[in-house]
Amino acid sequence: MRNRRISQIVTVLYPHSLLASDGVKQYAARDLNKFLERMNKNHRFYQGADSVVSTFGFISRVVGCWYPLAENDWAAY
Repeated sequence: MRNRRISQIVTVLYPHSLLASDGVKQYAARDLNKFLERMNKNHRFYQGADSVVSTFGFISRVVGCWYPLAENDWAAY
């Protein structure tokens, strides 16, 4: 991973996804998914910036895999 900042984010998220309690992970999942919603809100502004689009896609996949929302969380989201 060449982007040092994204590497740092992933380095923090991975062990947290493994070691945090289920309640803490669900709280983090809600917050991270709200972040993704804000990040993707104006995605059309970044259509010409391939590195930004690629990074947003990568972060979305990481959060989706390591911090999925439980079915009952969608109602409160």
